[in-house]
Amino acid sequence: MCILLLVWGGAPWSASQLRAAGTGSNAQVVAVDELLAAVLAATQAAGAEVVAVAASQRLGTRLKQGDQSSGPVTSADLRSDEVLVSRLRSAFPSVRLVSEEENERQKTSTGAARERSASRASLPPAGERILGVALPRMEVAASSVRVWLDPLDATKEFTQGLNQFVSVMGCVAVDGRPAAGVIHFPFLGKTVWGVSPALAGARGGGIVGTRPAPAPPAAGVPGRPLRFVVSRSHTGKAGSSVEALGALDVVEAGGSGFKVVELLEGRADAYVHTSPIMKWDLCAGDAVLRASGGALTGLRGEDVDYADVSSPRVSSGVLAALYGHEDLVARSGRASLAPSPS
Repeated sequence: MCILLLVWGGAPWSASQLRAAGTGSNAQVVAVDELLAAVLAATQAAGAEVVAVAASQRLGTRLKQGDQSSGPVTSADLRSDEVLVSRLRSAFPSVRLVSEEENERQKTSTGAARERSASRASLPPAGERILGVALPRMEVAASSVRVWLDPLDATKEFTQGLNQFVSVMGCVAVDGRPAAGVIHFPFLGKTVWGVSPALAGARGGGIVGTRPAPAPPAAGVPGRPLRFVVSRSHTGKAGSSVEALGALDVVEAGGSGFKVVELLEGRADAYVHTSPIMKWDLCAGDAVLRASGGALTGLRGEDVDYADVSSPRVSSGVLAALYGHEDLVARSGRASLAPSPS
């Protein structure tokens, strides 16, 4: 059963600013609501490929070579990437797509899940039939848009059979800021997506869908320790860091998308990552979290610039929270957790 969690709120810019991005007389424009619907449909189709590879038990796992993002890659990563890129490139040829598996795609052809002949008309229709809610039309200049794609978040966990952590993520960034994001969990049958209020219209903030927004820590049990979620592969290093931030309860998890949803669903108060990470790991979660009124930044509180595709690595660490983000940034500064500027 598919559980759809709809999130909107907390716009970093106004509707008039978004419209202004597409007002040039010769500018190619993109309807962000249509692009979001296409990203959502593409992540779900790509997720089906991931599930199919898992069912085949032929993962084809190998280590990436000469890539900024080290670690394992599987046939599922590549098949998911091919679905995402072929669908979105066919529908939105003027939009810059940035995928984690861009370099791997140039080296390898999976020979499966090819959809390069797909036309825009063959894609599922945008709007209410895909999103489940009608969003106002919002057009921006195509040159201002970047779509960041993570075909398989939590690849290491996928190779270990820990499929609850696995997600397929897509994010629409406008002028370097996250405007809309999708996190699809193919093994859980759950899709989480969020948009800015400029796209959602005058619907208000908060979370609408299958689960209510969690109460902020101050409204919960007095004295309850903050719960932090950290990477399974960096627990030792992150453990000492989160203690300095006031954490007494640390949860290990795989996948950046999974960690953000832990915040949204109230199972953790903050997500901390103290080592370098890639923008495709962050953008969708950044968009969804900001849409709900939270924030995702570096450990010093700096926003991630998603316009710069030449440097996909984020070296400033990650500090994300649905509530109390500014206080956590201040604690991080006092504890000198942030990496030194390069």
